[in-house]
Amino acid sequence: MNKKLKQALGISLTVCAMTLGGCASIALYEDFNPTDQKTQKKVLSQDAMIAIGQSVNNDKKHGMVFIGQKYTYLITQGGEPFYALLKEFPANKLVLASDSPISLEFSNATQFKDTIIFNYADPIEKLTPQQVTRLKQLGFRDWKSEELADGTRVNYLRAIYDYQGELYQPTEATQIQHQFSKPYPLALTQKTEITTVNGKNIGKTIVLAPLALTFDVITAPIAGAFLLTCAMSRSPCFSLKI
Repeated sequence: MNKKLKQALGISLTVCAMTLGGCASIALYEDFNPTDQKTQKKVLSQDAMIAIGQSVNNDKKHGMVFIGQKYTYLITQGGEPFYALLKEFPANKLVLASDSPISLEFSNATQFKDTIIFNYADPIEKLTPQQVTRLKQLGFRDWKSEELADGTRVNYLRAIYDYQGELYQPTEATQIQHQFSKPYPLALTQKTEITTVNGKNIGKTIVLAPLALTFDVITAPIAGAFLLTCAMSRSPCFSLKI
């Protein structure tokens, strides 16, 4: 028996002797606590987005759609301004500044949420007042400042979209009229409280259960998807060309 354990047992027995009722065990060292909790992000599955479109023939579930190789992702909240942005501006003006892969966080077997960030490629100083007004209408209400090599600073508009959606079975290839020239990676994840007991992790893992596809999809005319250097950083970002 090690020294710490002997000390703990000795103090516990002393407490027992000093009380007439039941004996209370006192934990004096974290070493004796077998339980630890932490939040962990787990990848449930991986997919690749090959097209973007809209659902049709479904009044209750109308919305923007991500089409993946494995699943279909119906955006039920927050997709309208995002979709309008992609349709209105050329690819060389929109820089997808979110981390790759896009991480869809699931709260149960079918529902997910995410935040996606776009930077506008041209600095604010080069935009007309009319362009700035239109970009703000489409969600570019944030901005990012960057210092150039010559010491001057330029500012870029940024749009941050929060959206939610539901997971569906894959879309038939015959429904995909237009798709990206290069798939964009998706990660299906969950955040969960992991409890460690005696060295073993105990936590509930979501089992994905895609819903039956009850709607048709009309895809947007995608000309291609390609790498573009972020205006905000030196790392590569994807730009989706619609």
